[in-house]
Amino acid sequence: MFDPHYCYDDATGKLWMTWGGHSGFVTEVDAATGLVVDPGTGKQPASTEFNTHASGVHTKILTNEPWTGEATMHASATEAPAGYVIP
Repeated sequence: MFDPHYCYDDATGKLWMTWGGHSGFVTEVDAATGLVVDPGTGKQPASTEFNTHASGVHTKILTNEPWTGEATMHASATEAPAGYVIP
């Protein structure tokens, strides 16, 4: 992962990691272990390879490339917000 930063949300008691290279992601992290949390299961994903994690483990929040409507190498179904129109 590139340039990870952490922030703790007092309101929810959750630790979040922002990270990325050419795109920015946010991922929930277990505050006690420092390991990624799958919000669908509440457990650590079986693999440490981020591109094998279930949908929803990592949320893309920004990118420096225009969205083309095509899936990326990260197989994200949420490359752009709902209703996004390519200018």
